[in-house]
Amino acid sequence: MADWVVSTLVFVRDVDTAIGFYVDGLGFTLNMRHEHEGTALVAGVSHGKGCPLLLTCQWPDRVGSTILYLAFGQDDFARLEADLRTTGVETKDGWWGDDLLIVTDPDGNQLYFAKPDVS
Repeated sequence: MADWVVSTLVFVRDVDTAIGFYVDGLGFTLNMRHEHEGTALVAGVSHGKGCPLLLTCQWPDRVGSTILYLAFGQDDFARLEADLRTTGVETKDGWWGDDLLIVTDPDGNQLYFAKPDVS
């Protein structure tokens, strides 16, 4: 049986703008970029060994409708908070079963980072 490849689609207006936010603002790595007639249609980004995302402008009616829930340990969370302060990415607090640090991309898609329990 073949290994599965799983990615989350993130619906954006402009793929190159989204690449800038996810790579420069959130520390993702650009893995691939596909364009047609000079316009980027899809880009693959990831963070470490996980969290593969496909940024796409091919469904304009879905732009801004993505919510990603991410959870990891205290050390990684502390690094994320420090990186976001350094890059100037705006955050807000929230709650969805856990306390959250919420980041919204330029298209309105949201990343819900669960705050680790430090007790």
